[in-house]
Order: sequence, then C-alpha cells, then structure tokens
Amino acid sequence: MGDVLVLLRRDHAELRGALGVLVAADASDHELGDALEAVRLGLLSHTSGEGWLIDAVLDEVHPSAIVYLLCSQVLAAHFAQEAALAALEQARRGDQTFRERAAHLADLIQDHDKHEARCVIPALRDYLSRELYGELCRSYSIGRLRALGTIPLTLGTPGCRS
Repeated sequence: MGDVLVLLRRDHAELRGALGVLVAADASDHELGDALEAVRLGLLSHTSGEGWLIDAVLDEVHPSAIVYLLCSQVLAAHFAQEAALAALEQARRGDQTFRERAAHLADLIQDHDKHEARCVIPALRDYLSRELYGELCRSYSIGRLRALGTIPLTLGTPGCRS
C-alpha cells in the first residue's frame, strides 16, 4: 500500500522548485513565464487533489474533532496560498516585489508541507482504517487529474497501491 504523503510531498517540492526560479534575480523572462505557469497548474492540481482527499475522508467517516480541525487547516492553507499566488500575479514579472511575493508563497508551501507531514497525515493514519487510508492516494490522484482536465486512463498511480 502506498502512502499519500509521498504524493503530497512530491507536489510541494515541485511547487517550491518552480518558485525558486521565480525568486532568482537572473531568471529570464521565458524562464519566469514557464515557472509561473508551473506554479499556477501545480497549485491548482494540488489543492483540487487535497480537496478530493478531504471529501473522501469526510464522506466516508465521521472523524473526530481534531481530524475536522486538521482538514480545515489544510483548506485554510490552500486559501492563503491561492491569495499569495494572486498577489504574485499582480506584480511586475521579475522585479523585487515579484520575487518577494514568490518567496512568501514558497514559505507558505513549506509551512503547509511541514504541517501535513507532522500533524495531518499522522492523524489520518491513526484515525482511518488501513483500507480507507490506502484509498487516499487514489482520491488525491483523481482530484489532481480532474483539475487538469484529464481523464485517468488507469486508477493506479506511482506511489499508490494499484
């Protein structure tokens, strides 16, 4: 059985990598454009995937108050990240304000990654049945694919059980 944390952390790392390009003072306009598009799509697919994951948890079981709290914190983090992305897109590409806003978004994603790894995922592992926890990979992957407008050809995903 795979662990959804592997998928979440991969997405967070990819987002931080693209944001690293946006922070770089020597990035070309073409590199900035590509990296900004990667952040837009990456954040969209990630937040959608986690939305599906949270829906799967809340639809299947009536979790404890702490699980509800942790799920609401994930959603709040996504709202903050989306607001930071909107602010980043308002700045002139490549200037100091743009780089500062990209660094801020990278910090938000880093904090989100740590929170999920230290609090959210361990709580889900403890609270959910082994089978339901194992299905979170599938829910997350389907949510990501739907956000990107793709249809899953197979429900198996690297890092998840097939």
